[in-house]
Amino acid sequence: MSNYFSNAVPTRLLKNVRYPKSNHNIVLSFYINKLNKPYKITFNNLYNKELNGAIKKALLNYPLNKLGVEKFETQKKYSFQVVMRKNKLESIISCSSSILTHSLPISESCNDLEFYEDIDKCINSKLKSYFNKNVDSTAIKIAKKNTKNLKAKLFIDKKGKLKLKKGKGSKLFIEATNNFPDFKEPATLNGSPTNYYYTFYPLSKKNVNRGIVHKKLGYISNTTNEFAKYLAERLDSTNIKNEGLNRLNCTISLHFELDKKGNPINLRTNTRTKELENQIFSIFKEYPINKLNLGEKSVFSMYTNTILKLKEGKITIETYPTFFNEKIPIFPGCKNSKSIKEAKSCFSRGVQKHFVRKFDADLPKKLNLSKGKKRIFIGFKIGKSGDIIDIMVRAPHEEIKEEVIRVMKKLPKVKPGLQGGKLVNVKYSIPFTIIVD
Repeated sequence: MSNYFSNAVPTRLLKNVRYPKSNHNIVLSFYINKLNKPYKITFNNLYNKELNGAIKKALLNYPLNKLGVEKFETQKKYSFQVVMRKNKLESIISCSSSILTHSLPISESCNDLEFYEDIDKCINSKLKSYFNKNVDSTAIKIAKKNTKNLKAKLFIDKKGKLKLKKGKGSKLFIEATNNFPDFKEPATLNGSPTNYYYTFYPLSKKNVNRGIVHKKLGYISNTTNEFAKYLAERLDSTNIKNEGLNRLNCTISLHFELDKKGNPINLRTNTRTKELENQIFSIFKEYPINKLNLGEKSVFSMYTNTILKLKEGKITIETYPTFFNEKIPIFPGCKNSKSIKEAKSCFSRGVQKHFVRKFDADLPKKLNLSKGKKRIFIGFKIGKSGDIIDIMVRAPHEEIKEEVIRVMKKLPKVKPGLQGGKLVNVKYSIPFTIIVD
């Protein structure tokens, strides 16, 4: 397998590979759909998109029967190492000798689900619902005033029992944890019992309000509009059946952008099978774009609509009369960008140029920091007025953190983001590197 991936992945992509702090390798994970094909291929390494794309393509072209798994199942997740760090300057293709097979704890309330990701969602929902009902809400309100990021870190142990690991304000959750009914069987790794971890965040006003967003947009389900009828006449029932929609994963949606000429580009869906996704793409591309109610047309917007929905045990073609329109914030000087991707890159360059001009370059030396690259993570929001708000910084020194916040506050106003034509706050994050020599 290592030889195969070595030939399939260009050597140049293995130069300057960035790894997560806790790992010196790249691990690939995937699920299996009803057609016995991998889907939702992900990596523990999020920094090298081109490398990840090449590995993903290689896996899709590799015969699954050569992976050494006796039988692939939709209720399990699979993973293996593909790349490892040989030394500080070199990475090599080095695949695991065997595939890891992950299964989830068994709960009767989730037995009807066929796919790993849906079972995982079901378990999370079960735990969340239980704690929201059984933890004293008054005590949570009091604790939230004194503790930021109140949470409980939990795990289902190798015997299927729920236990509290740690977390700020964790004493609030002890009694509820002790009274939670045991799972029938624990999670397993290659057939052996293993721990399953879950983090519970108590409900807050922000959490409650998130569910109201789509109601404010005024969307009304309508299966009789022209676009829905067009889809109903052309979608293949076999492809729909193989998708495996259920009570948790009950909707298939279509997302796309527009180019300068108003043509759809960068189409994507949340399907599990390429067969259904490709058919949706093919059918959609034949439909006149001017017949769709998109609202404002812009190269900076992402357009979304449902295609399929499972209702009362039946899958229906269901689209909204109006496409949901989500427009990204635009940094000054980026209005001539040709796409969302280009506008985001322009945004990042604008922030970087701003830092070059405003950041105190002598500060790292004044603080006697050790030589080398120092990584800084900046999280922030672009407010409804276009101002930069809620700035969060991780930096190697408190004074650098304060300097980054000072510089961020001096950023020029940004054209704010929109959802459904309404101004919204938009989260952004930017990794930043300073070099101390």
